[in-house]
Amino acid sequence: MDRKVVILLVIVVVAALSFVFLTGRREAKPKFYWWTPHAGSPTHTPWHAEVEKLFNQIYGENVKLVKVDYSTEDFKNALETTMAGDYPPDVWHSWGGGVLKDYVDAGKVEDLTSLLNEDWAIRLLPPENRSKLLWNSTWNGKNYGFPYTIGVVQIYINKSLFDAFGVRVPDPTRGEVWTWEEFINAINTFKGKKNGAGKDIYPLVVAGAEEWQLSFYYMYLVERIGGADYFKKALNGEPGYSFTDNVFIMAGQKCLELVEAGAFQPGFINAGYDVADYLFFDNQAAMYLQGSWMVSTLRFRMRQLGRDFPLDVIYFPIIPGGAGNKTNLVGGTQDYLCVSKKSNFKEEAFNLIRLHGTENVINSFLEKVGDIIVFDSRVGGGLNIPESKYDPVILKQISLLENAGSLMMPWDQYAPRAFALKHLELMNRLFSGRMSPSEVAAQHQQMAEKLRQEGKLPITFG
Repeated sequence: MDRKVVILLVIVVVAALSFVFLTGRREAKPKFYWWTPHAGSPTHTPWHAEVEKLFNQIYGENVKLVKVDYSTEDFKNALETTMAGDYPPDVWHSWGGGVLKDYVDAGKVEDLTSLLNEDWAIRLLPPENRSKLLWNSTWNGKNYGFPYTIGVVQIYINKSLFDAFGVRVPDPTRGEVWTWEEFINAINTFKGKKNGAGKDIYPLVVAGAEEWQLSFYYMYLVERIGGADYFKKALNGEPGYSFTDNVFIMAGQKCLELVEAGAFQPGFINAGYDVADYLFFDNQAAMYLQGSWMVSTLRFRMRQLGRDFPLDVIYFPIIPGGAGNKTNLVGGTQDYLCVSKKSNFKEEAFNLIRLHGTENVINSFLEKVGDIIVFDSRVGGGLNIPESKYDPVILKQISLLENAGSLMMPWDQYAPRAFALKHLELMNRLFSGRMSPSEVAAQHQQMAEKLRQEGKLPITFG
């Protein structure tokens, strides 16, 4: 073939490929990003993927939604980094509280008040109940998040192990609750026992590497000793309240009492979420202080194994003489969808939130995830959700939630991010024995005072 012809053909091919490439680039859809903290969740992940697919089918003519799943701590760190760098995702998850307020105060979060006053949102979240449903995402009368669930933290138990070793279950629906001494007695009963498969039984399991699980014990103990508002008053520096008060020191001592009693599995301080879940799901633990989001994961794993699990739930024990209330629960409205103020896809972000409020997506959530949905009329929402949509244990928790004296938001969510990080660090140091209860209390106080000097405390909502 003539050399000039070959060169001409090459030029034509290159030009054609360049045209295709440039045309393809011109036709590429812009992307907007939705971040979740549910990587690895066998229930949330497929539900999120379904919502992503549905959004792109309905609204994806000119834009593409891209969902990114992180583990919880990776999510928190990545969001903090991108917020600081001013390149946050368009839509992202929040637990509300002080961490969200930090971003709101920095001008990073879009005001969703108008969106939540649309008819569909008013139907789901009745205005007369919003003071209790949206309080931890509301400042100066403006709403900065669209909520989806209410999480409740309680002690889950393996009823078969209780029956096998003659430990009576205190029924919370009858107002029954253990004293701390009875709790310790139950722990001692389970110690050294083996299950039907010959494996060791641990009275309690905890994912110590996830310091927020350690925090659940400390939080509950502060409430049982000092009452539901003691933490908030100490955090905000109200006269007569300090983290160095005996309430916090006693709570730390009770935590160490559990460690010294051998209540937890060996190596608990370094155990991850998956380890604690596995031990409980495998009948190797009698009790697990965890959130209601655990139930759907447990049921999913049991379906995979083709078996059931004898799950039940009890109140956290009371401290005789303490100011707490047995019905007070740790938990709160969570799973908020928030929108970055800097997003170039505001209307698309709003449509994603609207999609979450549709009947099909809500029903899919109840079927695939099954957590306590905030739109349920029993918790203040506007929908009459059939009982059949929930697991029996979740139904029991909804009943206990309806009758709770108060609902205490986890400290690492309620407080500003800097306090949350220090608190979680201190929980690790307390439970590992590297810091005394008094030292832990003092460092909490030091951080609170520092944040008050910086103007980040006191924290208010509404």
